[in-house]
Amino acid sequence: MQNKRLLSKEELERKYNELTALTVMEQTKVFLKGFVLEFQGNFEELMDLATQWGNFYGVSTGGKGNLGGEAPGLMIQFEAHQFLEKRGETLTVTALRENLKEITLPDKQRKVAFIEYLIWKFHKTLQELFAPPAVPPEALAALENAISEYEKALAVRRARNAEMEELERVAAGGGVKGMAAKNRLEQMRSEDQLEQNKKEILSAAAKRKAQKVVDDSEAREKEREVQRQAGMVAEEQRLAEEKRKKEAEEAKQKEESRQRLKSKASLWN
Repeated sequence: MQNKRLLSKEELERKYNELTALTVMEQTKVFLKGFVLEFQGNFEELMDLATQWGNFYGVSTGGKGNLGGEAPGLMIQFEAHQFLEKRGETLTVTALRENLKEITLPDKQRKVAFIEYLIWKFHKTLQELFAPPAVPPEALAALENAISEYEKALAVRRARNAEMEELERVAAGGGVKGMAAKNRLEQMRSEDQLEQNKKEILSAAAKRKAQKVVDDSEAREKEREVQRQAGMVAEEQRLAEEKRKKEAEEAKQKEESRQRLKSKASLWN
């Protein structure tokens, strides 16, 4: 499929500025929808990256951290460097921004956007992000549903983590309440292991299902392309037949005209 028209530098800069004003999770969703067929089967990797970025946000500068997807989509440059180093991605922010030569980056008070990181990590461009090829609506719907389910599970996980932190605090105090809290913690950790095993099984199934949507979409696109090509061939054949008939008719008329002139000429002889 062909991309839409190329966006101007001014359009790219406007869209980039609007995008970087969003939260880290909102930026991630825009990225996922821009490359839906590529990431539908493993979208969780990007959602987890967004959560890690949000949890890292502000920690080194005295902030609360652990903001997850609700964190601002811009991180100070110093902290962005630390985030990259923590992930073993030892490149500089300057090198990261080499991928955004399409626009003149605003200063943003020396901050780095999460979308910049995604563009670098997955070798994309702003042009590809903001002017993606058309995708089947069922693929977008499947992705949006998967993202919604992920966010629900993430909310449950956060509440559970908060409960476990409180239990750890109570358990550290000892006594009857501490023992009860410790027992509950052990139970929850056991449940978490079972849940993790279940999640891995379901995740594999979900990825297969998502991949099937992608494969089906690609198959339908190939079928449409075959039909389009067949239609073009049929149209070319129709035009060629019309041309042949027209040329034959013109040749016939010329021959008839020639015969009439010949007949008239014979009358003078």
